[in-house]
Amino acid sequence: GNVCNIKLSFKNMVKDGISQYSSVMFPVAVTNNKRKSRKSEVTYVTVRIAEVKAAETLEEATKLVNKSKYKKAKKILKKSIYSLKKQHRKTPHKKLSKQIDDMQMAYKNVKKAKRNTRYKKHYIKNYKYKMYMKKK
Repeated sequence: GNVCNIKLSFKNMVKDGISQYSSVMFPVAVTNNKRKSRKSEVTYVTVRIAEVKAAETLEEATKLVNKSKYKKAKKILKKSIYSLKKQHRKTPHKKLSKQIDDMQMAYKNVKKAKRNTRYKKHYIKNYKYKMYMKKK
């Protein structure tokens, strides 16, 4: 069978930043059959990847709002919402549902930020915090 070997090198900050290494080997199945691959998919990992991607999109959208590029911000948020909905159909999960709601709210709030300078500042501050929490 196929084996995956993951090697990780890192600085252990608990131990004064010493370089350490770790590796793990585990069996992997390789298939071209989508049904089989979906069956073996780890939902938690799929959901977490979607959350991180959405946080990155939100970060980019927030930067665009800060530069008053509202149309571009809405475009990338809309694309992310579409992607999240597609993923949610494949692997339904309450966290994905919540993420879709959050992204739709961010999309709507871009319009408010465009019309109101005070709200724009609120948007930027609010979504920077949300991105930070999602990436943790």
